[in-house]
Amino acid sequence: MDPNRFELDEARHTKAWGASAVVRNGGHSAPPQQRALLDRPARRRRGLVAVLLVSLGGGGLASLAVGCGKPLRSDDNAEVRIAKWRDDHHAAVSVTYDESDLLSPGQRRVHHAFLALAVPVDFELVTGWVTTPVEDRIRWLTARGFRFFGHGTRHVNHDALDPDEVRQSATGCYQTMKRLGLKPVAFAYPGGHGELPRTRAAVRDAGFLSARMFRAAARRDPYIVPDDVREPLDWYALPSLVMMGHAFDARHHAVDDTAELIPYLDGAVRRTAWLILTYHSIDKPKGYGFYPLDGVQSDLGAIKARDIWIASINDATLYVRERAAARVSYRWIDRAGARSALEVSIADGLPADVYDLPLTLVVRPPASWRGHRAEVRDLRDHTVTLQEVPAQGGELLVAVRPDARTYAIKVRRDWSSGTS
Repeated sequence: MDPNRFELDEARHTKAWGASAVVRNGGHSAPPQQRALLDRPARRRRGLVAVLLVSLGGGGLASLAVGCGKPLRSDDNAEVRIAKWRDDHHAAVSVTYDESDLLSPGQRRVHHAFLALAVPVDFELVTGWVTTPVEDRIRWLTARGFRFFGHGTRHVNHDALDPDEVRQSATGCYQTMKRLGLKPVAFAYPGGHGELPRTRAAVRDAGFLSARMFRAAARRDPYIVPDDVREPLDWYALPSLVMMGHAFDARHHAVDDTAELIPYLDGAVRRTAWLILTYHSIDKPKGYGFYPLDGVQSDLGAIKARDIWIASINDATLYVRERAAARVSYRWIDRAGARSALEVSIADGLPADVYDLPLTLVVRPPASWRGHRAEVRDLRDHTVTLQEVPAQGGELLVAVRPDARTYAIKVRRDWSSGTS
């Protein structure tokens, strides 16, 4: 057995692995505007920054054989581990907006407020209401990093529909989203009516991978995959924090302002959990669940001030599912008695055309790499990312697609960290 060869089957471990780990540059390829929104400057404790991405031809490290392996400890001292959340954040928050009005001047102002804060918000999509102007606005929003979640073909209580109608609504919504060039991943039940097993099954069978509820009682326990939990008990009954302003929520059933939200944010960070926030009628005083725009801006500022990944509900769904199924393989290459290179891959066994979000490996590099640049080469696409290895020590962050492709990592001693 090769002592430098290790494997980890993520699905067989019950302990959350790498709870304080990171995703670096995780996400789909995107236009410049989208990257500017989603790849906001990371508040990195370890100071690692991707500095270059270039396309290369063939070549690179020599092929490394895959040998037998042994289980790796699932703790934060592992040499190679999968991050729990992107950018070494300790928690994730998805900001969802149940608002079908994409065209009014007031809602356009709300969109621009989100852009000014560089926060990727998820919008509902009732596909039966889509018109040509709405399609144009959808394209405008997605080009700037926003995402959409399914909300049925019509906004009605799906628990009250007969089984065929529920299936038609869920499937029709999914298919229309694909026709619009959107990736249907998450769903939200209109009115939060997803109590019946047949309703949840229809959403699952349509192809959606998660579904969000809308219950005021979620305040008691809104945390998704907290602590060592790897997957939710029911992907089609995810809790969400109901956000409603004081003026609308006279009975105080919901979270009404930033002061009430902060304990939940701090709880998510403490428990390395995922929260979903649900807003309605932002800056629409006569709308259901009215929430003031300055209140939302305050909420988003509180989120950004913490060690939290503001994640699309779609991306968070994919990341959690992929990580739960992931199997990591890696091998160190020794030359002249020192570790000179690492070959690593992740395989999750899931359909690659759906589960295409990169996971991030956190690699603890050898001390001899400090103060140099590490070359991360995708041996399938022949692309290279160069990352600084801090002279004071730290971890290397590598975005890895979980499709069994191989990445070779080696130090570039011809480029010191002071080289421009």
